[in-house]
Amino acid sequence: MSEDLEILRHSTAHVMAAAVLDLFPGTVIGIGPATDEGFYYDFGFKERLLPEQLPKIEARMREIIKAALPFTKEELPRTDAVALFERLHQPLKVELIADKVIDATARIYRTGDFVDLCLGPHVANAGLLGAFRNNSTPT
Repeated sequence: MSEDLEILRHSTAHVMAAAVLDLFPGTVIGIGPATDEGFYYDFGFKERLLPEQLPKIEARMREIIKAALPFTKEELPRTDAVALFERLHQPLKVELIADKVIDATARIYRTGDFVDLCLGPHVANAGLLGAFRNNSTPT
């Protein structure tokens, strides 16, 4: 996969996570990488996600893309990053910081209200993302 395609797919994964958190508050997020087939995100939903809920997620993603929300990168001291994700009730991100962040700083990306621990890079704004389709739900 080319670097450009990986950036597009990974940025789209962030938009999906932002949409999911908007629609299903309290969802715990894991990782969301680009893959050869597209992208995915690991979610811990409070209730089981149903296939008929996918169109709602896609619609919210399209709203975020239409709004062309910027992707902004920030470097935070490790302790501040832990505190941020504790406030956001994202325990998997706190674990990732403990396990994977070896430097004194952690990199995060913001897209609107969505915040994720991420090395990036991303597109400049969500408006640069093209067509997508969510085609699977958790088992």
